[in-house]
Amino acid sequence: MDERSLETKQAFQNPQWYFQKLGYHVRVRIETVTEFLNGAKFDRILDIGCGDGSISLPLLTKENRLTLLDMSEGMLARARSRIPASQSDRVEIVTGDFMSTRLDRYFYDLIICIGVLAYIDPVKPFLEKLASLLKPGGKLIIEWTDGFHFVNRLFRPYHKLRNVLVTPKVRLALQSSDDIVHRLTKLGFEIDGSYRYCSPLPVVRRLLSEDINYRLIRTMHGNVQRNRAAWLGEECIFHFHKTSTHASPK
Repeated sequence: MDERSLETKQAFQNPQWYFQKLGYHVRVRIETVTEFLNGAKFDRILDIGCGDGSISLPLLTKENRLTLLDMSEGMLARARSRIPASQSDRVEIVTGDFMSTRLDRYFYDLIICIGVLAYIDPVKPFLEKLASLLKPGGKLIIEWTDGFHFVNRLFRPYHKLRNVLVTPKVRLALQSSDDIVHRLTKLGFEIDGSYRYCSPLPVVRRLLSEDINYRLIRTMHGNVQRNRAAWLGEECIFHFHKTSTHASPK
């Protein structure tokens, strides 16, 4: 495990800080995934960086199977507590880093990867492995923060200073929306939909409740069906489908 992965694992071992400060993100992400999938059914689901399972566990049925993968035992303990006893035999829980975990190629028809790319550098091998696990025709829902968006660039000095002063400390990887979309396109993916939104201003959102932060996002940016002011959104959630098993090495 590299140094960045170790920092991330340590930061999320006790994940209470994440839910206290970023719960409005979780709520937006759950609803966005639900809107993208629109009731579609899947046989094999993989949730990379599953957290407490709140995004993928609602997709579990009596007919399908779900793999929850996370490097944080604290997060997986939360996820385990949310699994209905009657469906626990249909859920596989995997503790570990995605890149070092052995998973079956072309096995899943839905992969969810949310809240992960901010901790991934380099991103190329990560996306290549992800693509190798999804069946042709399978769906991918993936999220990242566009580190080169003008909103993010504007507040980058603030975030750097805050990361020095507060704990837990995690070095975030800067991802580019254009780069992520380009790489996934080269790996045989096509976009089915997207939702972009901007969090309330850093100082402001720390003074407001989780519910008010959530309502501000929805007021400004709407939902998947009507994504208002998407150009302002540095938080990106994309819905892709895989057209082939081809994976370009470039």
